[in-house]
Amino acid sequence: LRELNRPVTKNQDAFLQRLPPELLEYIDRHCCDKISLQQIAAQCFYHPAYFSRAFKQYCGKTLSGYIKDKRMEKAAALLTNSPRASIVQVMDQCGYSDTKLFYRHFKEHFQMTPQEYRKHTMLK
Repeated sequence: LRELNRPVTKNQDAFLQRLPPELLEYIDRHCCDKISLQQIAAQCFYHPAYFSRAFKQYCGKTLSGYIKDKRMEKAAALLTNSPRASIVQVMDQCGYSDTKLFYRHFKEHFQMTPQEYRKHTMLK
């Protein structure tokens, strides 16, 4: 009876059991490409709205937030490991076409601009 009274947990477990293990790997590999909720949900044969809710329960953040975080991790790695790459090149490699959006996301994530981040990591 206790199990029947926990529909969220049961639904979450069912989602995780049917979720292909390669899905997060796919998102991680393609985070810098133009991917959408509809494309990813279709790979698992889920409705986008259901997939979105279940993904948030599973990961603790929305799919777009997860993708944004992965893009920022890649941007930070590129800024650190590719000192000759321009900010625009880094931005392009991370899947951003809008400079303002890239700078805003980067500053929200790291509390500094890409240039400041690069200088900060070079000092270490």
